[in-house]
Amino acid sequence: MIQTLSALLLIYLCWIAGRWAVAEIRRLRLIRKYTDDDIADRIMLRCVWLGQTEQQLFDSLGKPLRVVCVNAGSGHMIYSYDELGTGRYRMNVRLVNRRVVSCEHHGSVR
Repeated sequence: MIQTLSALLLIYLCWIAGRWAVAEIRRLRLIRKYTDDDIADRIMLRCVWLGQTEQQLFDSLGKPLRVVCVNAGSGHMIYSYDELGTGRYRMNVRLVNRRVVSCEHHGSVR
């Protein structure tokens, strides 16, 4: 019984260490890409902030489920994430010239 528990504990600790290693590798790649620890940490926490670039947004949240081009001439776009129902999204991020200018949350934030 003790050997089984020890084996399970070892497997669990290896799993945790593996997850930590993967996250740390991703963080180091983001630091190399953006040359800024703060930006890498924000992306790792899946944050959205004013002035964030489109690429930083993609690194943080992934590709949007829906893209609405409000005005192609001004580069005004709305990216929608996390569908709540048909045509309803938990988060809408507004970009102008590929920079975040606003973010609206609907429903609970996870």
